[in-house]
Amino acid sequence: MAPQMKGLMQFISDVRSSKNAAEENTQIHSELINIQNHFKDKNLSSYQKQKYACKLIYICLNSQKKDNVVNLDFGLPHCCSMIESESLSERNIGYLALQLIYASQLENLSEFNLFSHLERNLDSHQEDKVALALHFLAGVYYDELFTTNELAKIIELLLQLIRASNSSVLVKKKSSLALLKILRDSSESVKVHERFIPRILSLLDTDNIGLMISLCSLVQQISKHRPKACIPAIPVLIQKLDQLIEQKDIESDYLYNGFPSPWLIVKIMRLLETLVSDNFEQVDQLQIEHLNRLVKDSIALVIKLFDKNDKNANPQFKNSILAVLFQSISLGSCLDSSLQSISVAFDALGGLLRSSEVNTRYLVLDSMIKIIRNNPASNIYIEKETSKYIDQFFQFLYDRDTSVRKKSTEAIFLSTNSSNIVMIVKKLFEYLPRCDYTLRPDLILKISILLEKYSTDATWYVQQNLKLVFLSGNYLKDEVWERVVQITINNEDIQLTTARLVLDYLKQKEFPETMLKIAAVVFGDYHRYLIQVQSPLAHEKELLSLLYHKYFYCSVQTRAMLLTCFMKLFIAYEDLRPRILDIIEKETCSIDSEIQQRSVEYLQLSKPHNHALLAILLQENPPFTLKSKLYSIPNIEKPPVPPPSRKRMLTSNWEEGYYRLINYNQGIFFENSLIKILFKCEKDRHILSCQLIFINQAPTDITGFTVSIDNEATKNFSVQNLSLPDSVIPLGKRSVHKFQVTVKKPFVTSPLIHISFMCGTLTSLTFKLPTCLLKCLHPQTLSSLDEYSFRWNQIAGLQYGEYATDVKVKHRLSRESLLRILERIGVSLIDSFDPNIVLGAGILNTEASNYGVLLRLELGPSDALAFKLIIRCTGDNISHILVTTLADLFSHGV
Repeated sequence: MAPQMKGLMQFISDVRSSKNAAEENTQIHSELINIQNHFKDKNLSSYQKQKYACKLIYICLNSQKKDNVVNLDFGLPHCCSMIESESLSERNIGYLALQLIYASQLENLSEFNLFSHLERNLDSHQEDKVALALHFLAGVYYDELFTTNELAKIIELLLQLIRASNSSVLVKKKSSLALLKILRDSSESVKVHERFIPRILSLLDTDNIGLMISLCSLVQQISKHRPKACIPAIPVLIQKLDQLIEQKDIESDYLYNGFPSPWLIVKIMRLLETLVSDNFEQVDQLQIEHLNRLVKDSIALVIKLFDKNDKNANPQFKNSILAVLFQSISLGSCLDSSLQSISVAFDALGGLLRSSEVNTRYLVLDSMIKIIRNNPASNIYIEKETSKYIDQFFQFLYDRDTSVRKKSTEAIFLSTNSSNIVMIVKKLFEYLPRCDYTLRPDLILKISILLEKYSTDATWYVQQNLKLVFLSGNYLKDEVWERVVQITINNEDIQLTTARLVLDYLKQKEFPETMLKIAAVVFGDYHRYLIQVQSPLAHEKELLSLLYHKYFYCSVQTRAMLLTCFMKLFIAYEDLRPRILDIIEKETCSIDSEIQQRSVEYLQLSKPHNHALLAILLQENPPFTLKSKLYSIPNIEKPPVPPPSRKRMLTSNWEEGYYRLINYNQGIFFENSLIKILFKCEKDRHILSCQLIFINQAPTDITGFTVSIDNEATKNFSVQNLSLPDSVIPLGKRSVHKFQVTVKKPFVTSPLIHISFMCGTLTSLTFKLPTCLLKCLHPQTLSSLDEYSFRWNQIAGLQYGEYATDVKVKHRLSRESLLRILERIGVSLIDSFDPNIVLGAGILNTEASNYGVLLRLELGPSDALAFKLIIRCTGDNISHILVTTLADLFSHGV
């Protein structure tokens, strides 16, 4: 704002000094007319435009505060024109006015073509123009602000700004945050622009921590919609996390009290937790182990700093390192569910449980709850650790902070098991009368679920649930007392106990209405247990009096249930019939239609000639078959099925290196102006130990280097990474990727390897690995041609043991060349005494079984560019795989 806007200051002073609302409105409307008249002048100076725009902003804010509606639409075109100004202050105020006054007016913004203004500013070479446009876009964007085509162009511009080498760090950060805002409000944009995801991931390999923080938030949002597409980011994120925790090359500006950028550590860990938990089986085991070690180092570092600075550190520093601790534990619970890992996490949290700060206690309880929930398969380990802190959880039930009490209730609930259910339920009953009214419904539901889940004795279950009903009052859900009735009806052995307990509760001076509902069912069906000829527990008149005493003080639903109970007593006891009939006759005049209708029907059924029908209608309730609804799995809406992933295209000229290395066990796999890839394979029966050596041939360093191997045929082979290449390969240097392929069963398709790196621009390469089934073929020496013929005839009986094809080659191959190729791939040659026939034998090794292989080549005497290849094998369809691979090998001229 210009320093001398006297007119603005005077206007604000006049409005504030108004004696009443009417005078204030007069001032504002007078000024609006003045502004509107000045806006008609096309020769307004930059200063005047800013002054009048600021007045509109003040009027807008003042009217919002006092809920007054003021029409300011006339200022919209002038504010739009201000964002095209060459003056920075004028553009700034123009964007501010648009954001505060006109952001929600979609139709007006469309009318004045806001998109064109933003497009020009985003495409500008002036950094301040671009930065203001990005700031405005991130603050004002909402779904449907632009058309589909306009939104696509905006996203394209943002992606260009993020990736452009001439963009400053400030512009890149603002661009990523603006794109984050768009993706949050328009999730479909992720699918439309999915091809840009690898380029965004490559930017994570930046040395600027501020930019890294912005990019992590952006990738976190992308991973919600396309988690598999973000897997290549895992190695880079682990490397960055390693640098932060080990404090390697961290700028002093990003050291917070000696701790390296806790905000970035939290963001990286949160992103890794999302990626690893959604794609755990696809993440390499070496990366999991490395990440697990970093988590443990992070926990140890935080505990050390916290103990060292417990008394002297400021609250902000404590909060920052505790955020790292809690996120480390949350990530660790997804990586490792072993006893040692869980014990380390609980020990780290246990020391903070006694903190004097409410926020710390709350977050510690929340982290413990996350660990328990993330490790449902580790119940034994969880029980061992939670048993150490169960007493502290109960102490927190009496904490002065409501949120801590609520979290402690949840922690107790998750820590309960069959061995401590009795103790926990007893203590929770002691706490229930003192529990806050706001927390009581949730606590009652948790107790009922625990009783349902861990009770093994029906009698104890009913006793505790009736006690819960008595203590809960009107906070109890219907499912709880309905379940008590269900268990009682289904178990004849506890019917007497239930009836006696309900009778005792009804003799109390005060009891909840829910107890009356249970009594209506239990006394109606099992009154015979209470009114026995020998040693009766109650007289029938006493029973009726107990029920009728509260009849007119309860709800219509309970009164209807009691009427049914009265009629069941009417059938059983003749001396009660006159009194019950009086009650029924009175209710025939009830103002409630349900009670009145029921009473009329019961009165008609009470006549002597209808007693038989009444007895049939009011028979004892049959056993239930329904299951409990207390802790049934919630009906979670299934996410939409993602569209089938598009297969990556293989890099051009991939065949040359692939077939060369099927023929040889080491050599050049691929080479271009940027990178050279060497391949080496050592065969040990069904295990292939491989190395890929990447040599940087580019004029600059290669960064963001990632390698991933598709392991689609997991049932037939497995790929285990032994060591991963470095994410940065300096100029002229090399990096090695070691992995091991274990062939379990015969397979057709070789695994794919995907390589991506940054070298001026993003480069992606995709190849077939030369680890085909043929690599498991080893020579098998046969003593003579007769032995070969005997085995050849033996295999002829197998249905799918033989496969033959005519092979055409591009270049003339001599007999000696063919023999050398066969020997290299693992075929032992046999003298056939015919120069036009080549015979060979071998053993195909897999983990599941070994297969005998016999080969026959029939060379044409006049045409060396074609010959017939026949293979017989002791396994079904294996000969087809081997013949196809060999035919491709010969046809590519290697």
